[in-house]
Amino acid sequence: MVSPLHGSAFQAPATDETIQPPGKNWPQAFQKRHPELKAKRVKVLDWNRHDNNIYDKITHWFEVIRKELT
Repeated sequence: MVSPLHGSAFQAPATDETIQPPGKNWPQAFQKRHPELKAKRVKVLDWNRHDNNIYDKITHWFEVIRKELT
């Protein structure tokens, strides 16, 4: 968690320079800088099971985020 005194971790720097979008080779450079990160394939969840599993996760997420926002 980032301290409110230090601003958001995702905030752009406060400069007069224009921020350029990532270049075409950005994903390869990111992967080279962070070899500890690995791609992972996930299995598709059957929609019949999806409805049974998602409600508890969503309500838990909103409880957590409410604590952080207050």
